[in-house]
Amino acid sequence: MKVVQHDVYKSSDTLTILLVMNLFEMLIVKYIKSVLSLSNIEIILNFVQNIRQEQMYPIDAKQVDEFMINGQLSIQKILFLQESCSTYRDLLNSKTVFVFLANTDIKEIFTKINLQTYKFPSISPKIESLVPHIPKEINITPSDPKERYFQQFIQQVNEWLQWFDKFLTISLHIIEWFKNLNVNDATQLLREIYNVKENSSTTVLQMRSTVERILKLLRPFNDLQRLCHLFNCLTSFHIIDSGGLNNQMDSSNYIRELKRLQPNNYFTVPVKISMPNSFSIHDRQHVQWSIASDKYPCNVQIEYQSIEVQGDTGQLYEKKDVPIEKYVLQGEFETERAGQLIITINNDKLHNLRSIWYRIIQTPLSTCHLFNGIFNMYYQSYHGQSTELIKE
Repeated sequence: MKVVQHDVYKSSDTLTILLVMNLFEMLIVKYIKSVLSLSNIEIILNFVQNIRQEQMYPIDAKQVDEFMINGQLSIQKILFLQESCSTYRDLLNSKTVFVFLANTDIKEIFTKINLQTYKFPSISPKIESLVPHIPKEINITPSDPKERYFQQFIQQVNEWLQWFDKFLTISLHIIEWFKNLNVNDATQLLREIYNVKENSSTTVLQMRSTVERILKLLRPFNDLQRLCHLFNCLTSFHIIDSGGLNNQMDSSNYIRELKRLQPNNYFTVPVKISMPNSFSIHDRQHVQWSIASDKYPCNVQIEYQSIEVQGDTGQLYEKKDVPIEKYVLQGEFETERAGQLIITINNDKLHNLRSIWYRIIQTPLSTCHLFNGIFNMYYQSYHGQSTELIKE
């Protein structure tokens, strides 16, 4: 068997060189238009550059050049804020882009920009009271080393995206209300908000444009805090009860009831396994969860992970040797964002198989129906059943 030294280039190591050349050709075919989506390709590219320089093996120089140029063009799109929001989030933990930075003139790229693009939208005090911690404008004065500057650039863009995401989550249901009232541009804005949340190809500039138009639409409102309170949309995630044993709920009775009403609501944890189980939660939900074991205490961890924001995970409960074979463990929270409730039973060092029974109750978050009713009554008394658009 031949041991391949994949991290060291030797002109005499024909097998490794041929292997790397074949790998590179496969990459070119599949990822020529999305080179930054690759990971850990630095060694392959260094090999290819050495092969090309020594000219001992046939390699398509045109393909190599095109691959490198596509990487540099991707960097240019990133610096112009024209890439997808998901790309900037992925780049927080990727070093593939550094391979293409060496031959990229960042200062030259920034001579072609609109300076206003890198200034954060103007935020009024009433909006800041809803979504604080306004990000700074993006630094477009490159410094050496390029890698450090680029990382700082990506970090700043992600700070923008986090603020935009919080703002869109809060404003979503107000814009939905505007749409029902036939407010000008509300239908399109609502469509764009859902597109931002569901479409990973939405660019930073598109997201910014949506935010700026919503800011303009909200400008006439003097008491946004109260309006958001009426729509119950100010807090994206609120823990009501992080979790605790209910000494009044016997586990055996709880399991007996579930077997009768929801016989599939259980999962089995094998011996010496730590097993996470995920359960889908819709957006704008009041969630009540509870679990019990058929036998033996358990090491329990309960988390909630939003599907809209990468890395946005909140721990609800974690404790060892919880006697859920005796009493039911239960908790409660509210969320604006859809996500996954993750129940992990850590059975790594334990030698007994066990079944975990669970109940998850989701109830849509309420809005102030009294406010809606009174508003609609006054609105119709002034406008009747008018279908005209409401404008500024």
